[in-house]
Amino acid sequence: MIRGMIERLGYVRYLVKPGAWRWLIDRIDYTVTDHVQPWSVLKRHPRCFIHPTVAFRSAENIILGHDIRIQPYSCVWASPNSKIAIGDHTGIGPGTMIFSSNHQLEPGSPYHLQPWTERDVIIGKDVWVGAASVILPGVTIGDGCVLAAGSVVTKDIPANTIVGGVPARAIKSRGDGGPR
Repeated sequence: MIRGMIERLGYVRYLVKPGAWRWLIDRIDYTVTDHVQPWSVLKRHPRCFIHPTVAFRSAENIILGHDIRIQPYSCVWASPNSKIAIGDHTGIGPGTMIFSSNHQLEPGSPYHLQPWTERDVIIGKDVWVGAASVILPGVTIGDGCVLAAGSVVTKDIPANTIVGGVPARAIKSRGDGGPR
């Protein structure tokens, strides 16, 4: 009897291995928060790492490439009539917010009763988005870009550009080392 109990306790070691819980959660189809949709609705490559605290909205309109890493407490909110696409080998830092819609602000009506402005967000391949960045609707970020932590991206960014600030501005080009 004691030997059987000790043998069964030996299985506990598998639960403390790194990645064991992530594997288990993926197998039971962890639910995407906000509109409570299963992860199976997300268009994602199997080699994506998405932290369980990431919030999605309209997950059916989100397209993820392979080797994507989305860190804790990020928010990826597509809307019913626009999409968010993230290219291969891209990293999204913790606390990043990506939106494909925004409220209109016409006077005479409360903002939350007004229709949304919906525009696609496209993030290229090999992009590094620093922690707590905000990417607003209609933005296209080129391949190989780097966004400094806390950047607010309001306009398109050409490929291989390093940006930072509020609103984000070009700091230098990635690869040549010189200022832009």
